[in-house]
Amino acid sequence: MDLRPSSENEHFLLSCFGGPYKGALYCLTLKAAVIIIAVIDIVLGALCFLELAFILLKQYYSEVDIVIGLHDLLDIVALFFALKGISGITKVDSLLLHPYSQYKTVELCFLIPLRLVKHIVFCEELGICGWGYFVFGIMIANLVSFFFAKTVWSAYIRLSNNETLMVMHGKEVVEMMQQQPRVLGIQPVYAVPGQTIIQTPVGQAVRPVV
Repeated sequence: MDLRPSSENEHFLLSCFGGPYKGALYCLTLKAAVIIIAVIDIVLGALCFLELAFILLKQYYSEVDIVIGLHDLLDIVALFFALKGISGITKVDSLLLHPYSQYKTVELCFLIPLRLVKHIVFCEELGICGWGYFVFGIMIANLVSFFFAKTVWSAYIRLSNNETLMVMHGKEVVEMMQQQPRVLGIQPVYAVPGQTIIQTPVGQAVRPVV
């Protein structure tokens, strides 16, 4: 199996912060992480669909409703891509996973400014202007969104480079398999003149002494 290092130039926004992940949170494989992220997107998408439906039932839309509706729309669209992402990661198909990876990156680009606009609108309409809390909250939210996007991207990049073992089982399994040839390597045995092959230990090569 080809275990070449993955390309780090597939997407500048993600690759400029380092190469593809080998796992997630030091305890999850990329496959498990992508499935968890996709399930979160599916649940959020379903909840946001109900919220957006409630907003659309109103006769008057405030600025708060519009901003919340746009945010909900991103999560609803993510639901459909997440379904495709689960199919791709379970079938170990990079082509099926690619649309989900692309959408998570696009979603990240929209979420960062949208969160800023959302706070400004809330400040003007509802008088909620805790900038200290907002800066901390938006930093955490953006870091989580970035982690989600890069995790899905990492799984796609590694599947594209035939690093299936890395995605499915993690770097520990890959490192163990790479070490096996050295551990189980053939040890040469130097045979003295007149020694027969049957006297040589089984599984070891015979190198006659000149």
